[in-house]
Amino acid sequence: MLKKLTFILLCLLYSNSSKAAYITYTGSTDLCFAHPSLNLYAMPANAISYDWYFEDVYGHLNHLTSVTGNYYSAFRTGYYYCIVTDATGASTTNTVMIRQAWVGEFVWDYQDYNTTCDHNALHVNTSTIAFSSYQWTRNGQIIPGATSPNYNATIGGFYNCWVGNTCGADTNTYGLNIPYVLQTLPSTLALTSSVGNTLCSGTQYTLSLPSFYAATYTWVRVYTNSYSFLTINSLDTSYSSYGGANGFAVYRCEVRNGCSSRSTLQDTIWYTGNTTSVIIQPTTSTFCAGDSLKLSAVSPNGGLSYQWKESGVDIPGKTSNDLNVLTGGDYSVYVTNGVSCSATSANQVITRYSNPSATISTQGSTTFCSGDSVLLTGNSGSTLSYQWTKNQIAIPGANSLNLTAKTAGNYRLEVANSHGCHRTSSVKKILVNSLPTASISALGSTSFCQGGSVMLQGPSTSGLSYQWKKNGVALASANTNQYLASNAGYYRCLVTNANGCSKLSNSINVTVPCRSEELLSSVSELYAYPNPSSAGFKISLDDISSNELTAQLFDIAGRSIKFDFNIDENNNLEIEKLPAGIYQLVINADDKSSVISLVALD
Repeated sequence: MLKKLTFILLCLLYSNSSKAAYITYTGSTDLCFAHPSLNLYAMPANAISYDWYFEDVYGHLNHLTSVTGNYYSAFRTGYYYCIVTDATGASTTNTVMIRQAWVGEFVWDYQDYNTTCDHNALHVNTSTIAFSSYQWTRNGQIIPGATSPNYNATIGGFYNCWVGNTCGADTNTYGLNIPYVLQTLPSTLALTSSVGNTLCSGTQYTLSLPSFYAATYTWVRVYTNSYSFLTINSLDTSYSSYGGANGFAVYRCEVRNGCSSRSTLQDTIWYTGNTTSVIIQPTTSTFCAGDSLKLSAVSPNGGLSYQWKESGVDIPGKTSNDLNVLTGGDYSVYVTNGVSCSATSANQVITRYSNPSATISTQGSTTFCSGDSVLLTGNSGSTLSYQWTKNQIAIPGANSLNLTAKTAGNYRLEVANSHGCHRTSSVKKILVNSLPTASISALGSTSFCQGGSVMLQGPSTSGLSYQWKKNGVALASANTNQYLASNAGYYRCLVTNANGCSKLSNSINVTVPCRSEELLSSVSELYAYPNPSSAGFKISLDDISSNELTAQLFDIAGRSIKFDFNIDENNNLEIEKLPAGIYQLVINADDKSSVISLVALD
């Protein structure tokens, strides 16, 4: 107000001392486009000096000292004028009001809502700038019918007013947060009990009433001829206590705020004296798929009825003291004695874990011959444990992912996860076929001279097939259970049964120690002495004239025996002492041989 009076006096002084000055412009003083401005011209144009002034919407008068000419580009909302000085003196121009659609210069004017009852008077400041339209909002929502510069807020919230001018575009004022509106208290207030007005001994109950901003609450216990204060001018909108023996208790609450005070209706709580409580047993909270968990309601009281709940919702038909749980969930039980006492157990969270997978794969055939095997492999998992069984009996130590099965039977794999949940695989049946009998014998001596032979015979069971071998090499067309051996060597027979299982027989050594060519001389001309002998032997070689003479010694079984011999100066072949037994000495000279028997004594 002081600034406005100063402004008026200046105008009177200058208007009386000089020629009239004025401001002219072209266009509207309502600036309706982005970053607007309006060119103002102070006249006359050839004055000595120009002092421009601007008064904003807050009433602040600003001397625009940086502008010294008769021209100014106005871009802010407010009032503009200029003091023009020429040779005759100074004069003040007319005032030009500029309005633009920017939001930053609109202000609030409101009453002190802390002391106002029932409403807060809100007002858009239009003392300097006038607007053509208004729309009030609360918490971003339009308030129907609130279209004037003034609005009485009856409830708390964040308020704005959208204002418009001749530009036709609305803009928003600065927002104002009204935390509450002090209300006149309702004429009637009633208390509410959290568990009803009739309850058991020991049951907690809470009396409450609505919350009113900036109100205080005095809780009172009322007796027949007196009363007692439980709290005085507290901020608590509720009061809690416990049911006692048979009887009752009467309460009221006195509520006050800066506008009014009220006393609630009296509330009577009746005590029956009975006690009811309930817990759930067992406390086990997990089980595996396919299993179940039996829960029981345990209460010190008798004559109760039950209602089991899952996630606080009644389970239809589950009204006995036991519940067989098949799925995971949040379980509780409500019990009542049918009169007035009841209790609800604490929630028990039950978790149902899935069973692991249990499969067996094989690397090879599940049917094989005795002595072979097959690798069984279970499904892998980082937290899994295993137990292999055969014919429903656990195999000791078989606790890894793989098992080598060597014997026939029904194999299964029991898999357990980290929660202790098990699953057993389907049966993997292993069949093991027996090997055939594969024993051969000689039907005669296995040591003979060249041109001789011996019949070797294998098993003659039906369904067998044969392959004779000599020195490990299969003999062509030797596929029956008998074979006539005429050459020296080690003979075996591979016997195969109808299941394709094969077994290699024992080995028979056939020797051919001599040939049937012409002898060097008669046996009477080739003799040994002494013979028999407990020492060595001497064999006369007088009738043998050959530079290439060899000697071989065989035991009675036809085995070649290593021995040491020497030919002395008398042309005798000397043999050192031999182990007791009967031997044949074969002497070869050129292409002829002769044989003599030697008997060694102990």
